[in-house]
Amino acid sequence: MSSPKFVAPLRVNLQGSLLAAVVLLVIYIGAIYWLKYLAIPGLLKFGLAALLVWSLAANFRRYVLLKHPRSVVELYCHSNEWDLKLANDQRCSAELLDSTFVSSWLLVLNFRIEGEKGVCSVVIAPGGTDSNSFRRLNVRLRRLDPAAI
Repeated sequence: MSSPKFVAPLRVNLQGSLLAAVVLLVIYIGAIYWLKYLAIPGLLKFGLAALLVWSLAANFRRYVLLKHPRSVVELYCHSNEWDLKLANDQRCSAELLDSTFVSSWLLVLNFRIEGEKGVCSVVIAPGGTDSNSFRRLNVRLRRLDPAAI
């Protein structure tokens, strides 16, 4: 494996993914469907269904449409140092966390943004960026030292 300082920088521009939209819809519609089998009062089922619909809309806006101000629209990696560009045009440095998930069809990158609490997650499915960038990012993440992610 080559040293991180000799690896070319990687810039990934993100966009909405049809696969991510379908998966999100299937999960939420399934959750709403299974509400009818819960042994709880109808009014509570209705409230839970409303919360699920609200959550679907919020997550769809953030992770599929990338319209939420805190949505990540661009990743830049150089020597294992990460910079994120948010939908509100803010740029920030971030640390890639070890809870990141990497597979051939889905990437869930968890970052800690400098100076902020909590985790910033970036979900990338095929179609969420051009295929060459998806492949390069996937390979870059797989080649990182497991202790680094």
